[in-house]
This record gives sequence, structure tokens and C-alpha cells, in this order.
Amino acid sequence: MEKKSNIRYKREQKIINYLKTHKTATTNDLSKKLNVSEVTIRRAIKEFEKSNYIERFHGGIKLVQDISDHEMLYVNKDEMFNSEKKAISKKTMSLIEDGDVIFVNSGSTTLNVLKELNHSEKNVKVITNNAMAPFVIDNDNIELLILGGEYRSNSKSIVGENAIEMASGITVNKCILGINGINANNGVFTAVYQEVGVNKQMIDSCDGEVIVVADHSKIGKLYNFKSADISQIDILIIDEKYDKNEIEKIKRKGVKIITS
Repeated sequence: MEKKSNIRYKREQKIINYLKTHKTATTNDLSKKLNVSEVTIRRAIKEFEKSNYIERFHGGIKLVQDISDHEMLYVNKDEMFNSEKKAISKKTMSLIEDGDVIFVNSGSTTLNVLKELNHSEKNVKVITNNAMAPFVIDNDNIELLILGGEYRSNSKSIVGENAIEMASGITVNKCILGINGINANNGVFTAVYQEVGVNKQMIDSCDGEVIVVADHSKIGKLYNFKSADISQIDILIIDEKYDKNEIEKIKRKGVKIITS
């Protein structure tokens, strides 16, 4: 049986897809389309408003205009900001200690972290939904566990209910997340709906530091799907080309900033 959180994520996706197609919607429209009560739709809209996904107008709701839903193919992301990602990955190593049990999510920046970790002498356990991990980890000091689930070729990631369920049964002391956007007022975002459940579960199952690794192009950006509130992030590791105003805002929210 699906968890309530998965049902909620699927409902949110249907609402967003409806708004992308129809531009606007009323509570009654969505209630009929999703076959749920108007009370349930109102709750969902209230959550969307907290995340700045939608805005109300007289007679209905619509998507916020400055939110991007563009997902870049993994092969294209992997070619961008290579030097910055490598510098971020090297800096991340200073936070990893022998004996750590670490969640690492999918993405090109986190793959660089795994490559750097592979070249280190640290004895750690890594649990990841990054489908590229087995191709870069061949160090006997690293115990690698891949979450099971559905494979997404665009993002080279493992997603879905099985991946979330598997992650929910594991407790780690560090969580390293790659992202599409981070915003002081709104939190941490991904362009891919299917990634949200896994990212959220990784954070929920972490008893220690939640570390975001992101190049400067991600700072201040909003995307359709929120993985975490800014209050859930302990450390942000970035390169030196960041937006100073936005980083100051993020720092004031209690996030420790480390530059590579």
C-alpha cells in the first residue's frame, strides 16, 4: 500500500500538470479532476502557497510565473561547471570522516563527490539513488548500497516508492544533496517531481548534518518541486562565484556557508 506521502506527491503533481495545461483552476475544477473532496484540494493549495508554487487570484489559482520546470538532461549537466564541481567535491571531503554512513542523492555534483570519495582513504558506507555510482566507486574502503526502484534515464537516478521505502529503513549520520535551486525564502528545489520523495526521505532519515552541494548557478533559483525547507539544511558548499546577496540571506537562516 502506498504511503500517505506518496499519495500526496502524486496529487500535487496532478494539480501542477492541470495548471500547466489550463493555466488556471478553481477548487471545484480540481476536486472533480482528481476525484477528491474540495477540503482536500484546499489543504493542498495551502501547502502550495507556503512553497510559493501557486498564487491566488479572484476566482481561482495559477502557477507562479518565475518558477522553472525545465529539466536539463544529465549528459548536459555533467558538462557544465566542471571545475567548480570538482572544487566543491574536494571541499566536501573535509566534512567526511571514517565510519560515516552517508546518503548521497542523484546528480552531476554529487557524482563528483563520489568520485572524490573514491580517491580518498576514508572508510565509509554510502547509500545512494545515483545510478552512476557503481561506475565511479571501486574503492574497497567504501561500502556502496544502491537504492532499488524505477530508473530515470534523463537524471540517471533511481526513484519511486521502493526507493523511498528502502531509504526509510536506514539511518545515516550525514546526507549530501545535489539540487537544482536553493532560495533563502523558499527552500531547496528540484526540477524533477520523482526526485522529491527520495530527497525528503533521505533528509528525514538523517540524524546528523544535511549538506547541500551546489555550484553558483543554483543560488536563488526556484523550480517546481520542493525537497526541503531552508531550516532543514545545515551546510551549503558552493564555489566562489555565488550571488552574495542571496547567500547572505541563506546564512541568516542559519545555514553554514562553505566556499570551495
